[in-house]
Amino acid sequence: MEDRKLTRIFDRVKLSREREDAILAELLSEKKEVFSMKQINRRRIPAAALAAVLVAVLAGTALAVEYFGRVNISRVEEGYKLEANAKNIPLSSLSEEVLQRGEAAGSSMEILPFDSWEEAEVFLGLEIAGNARLEQMEKGLWGMSLGEDDPPVVAPCLAALRYQNSLPYEIELHTSYCEEDFSVSEKIVLILEDPTREGERLYNLLNPLAGTSGLETYVTPSGMEVTIIESHPSFREDWTVTMYEAEFILNSAVFTVSTKVNEGEPCEPALAALKEILDAYE
Repeated sequence: MEDRKLTRIFDRVKLSREREDAILAELLSEKKEVFSMKQINRRRIPAAALAAVLVAVLAGTALAVEYFGRVNISRVEEGYKLEANAKNIPLSSLSEEVLQRGEAAGSSMEILPFDSWEEAEVFLGLEIAGNARLEQMEKGLWGMSLGEDDPPVVAPCLAALRYQNSLPYEIELHTSYCEEDFSVSEKIVLILEDPTREGERLYNLLNPLAGTSGLETYVTPSGMEVTIIESHPSFREDWTVTMYEAEFILNSAVFTVSTKVNEGEPCEPALAALKEILDAYE
């Protein structure tokens, strides 16, 4: 079965005002589906391998990445291209419940709601990362759907699981938070091992319309290297934001943590808060 394109609500997807109003009305009228789960022992994801060698082939040819645990970001048109070579997660690290859902799913995708990041970790059977700074913030809601004709799933934390050949293939986790002057979103991507192929699978993301205006390399006190992307995306004709996106790999997970404010509002607090969040990852 062909995978359906994953559509994010109000994030990197331009929606008409009519469509946005319809989604908001639907969200307000629906009760959140409660996903029943059983307690599962969590296991730490294997640490990423040591960084090795980066080989860049110039003159427009492909970029070969020979290391684990870092991301490479390059400018593309008005946006950027991201390539990450994270250690693939062994299927044996996942909970039995996730593996069983894969057996039943064949090749498809599903979105599951959770009340917290910790609850999603329990479901997956993994302990990914903690962050004391995010725990101080007010939780927001995240909405996703599998397509424009499908009702959105809304919760403080969402897990999007992609299955292939009756096995889990890729997992995304999404959460959001808010403070008085800005909002925060946290996304991780887990690339799972594919027993039908040799070698590690890469994670690639192309966002050519991000309105990228700058890149900054930031190193946390613990020595984690992060690339911060400044961009000015427009979600509607009358809505543009200043966004700071931090891209990095931690415990074999590809992280994107972003803060954003409406265009024209002071953006320094959002950038400062992003660096505080990065410094707090464990």
